[in-house]
Amino acid sequence: MKKSGLVEAFAQSTREAGLKWTLQRKAVAEALIQVACPASIDDIYSRAECKKNCDKATVYRTLAQFETLGLVVRCDLGDRVVRYETKSKQHHHHVICRECHKIAKIDFCVPKEMINYVEKKGFAKLSHTLEFSGVCIDCS
Repeated sequence: MKKSGLVEAFAQSTREAGLKWTLQRKAVAEALIQVACPASIDDIYSRAECKKNCDKATVYRTLAQFETLGLVVRCDLGDRVVRYETKSKQHHHHVICRECHKIAKIDFCVPKEMINYVEKKGFAKLSHTLEFSGVCIDCS
């Protein structure tokens, strides 16, 4: 989906939930979409339009609302920084550079055999996260 279409999807879902589509909500949505990878509150807030129209508390509240609406998900990359990204229809994982902290999406998942193994152990309603870390090409 194009970025403009994603912003409109945010607007529509927000309105359907009975909330106004404000300049602040639009700024947070656009900033998150522009980052295009899991973004911290600071990453989102630092975007020009977001910083011009919102304070940090508004960014926190707006992301919480978007999360409740199922528009964004929290990403825990193991470094105690809360990050958000737009909810994707495709399950994916990430790789993080240990030097510059750049994050890239990995568009495939663990083999089905691993999931089958865990299910055979008696677990149901499985979810998982898998993150890699390394040094990106720019830093090596």
